[in-house]
Amino acid sequence: MSELQSQLIALVTSVIPVVPVFTNLDYTQRGSSGKKKAGLKPVYCHKSVKRSLLRNVIKFLP
Repeated sequence: MSELQSQLIALVTSVIPVVPVFTNLDYTQRGSSGKKKAGLKPVYCHKSVKRSLLRNVIKFLP
């Protein structure tokens, strides 16, 4: 298996499934459990699913 193949497997099995979960948490429940435990509340100028998805894609880029 090449390095590229192993990176793609890691991307598909760990990063891609996590992004929608955290997008949903950010959009519907005002942040993940870590943010709630730390007492942080996200502040949005324009709350939308697309913006939440973009934030999480950037956050989880390898």
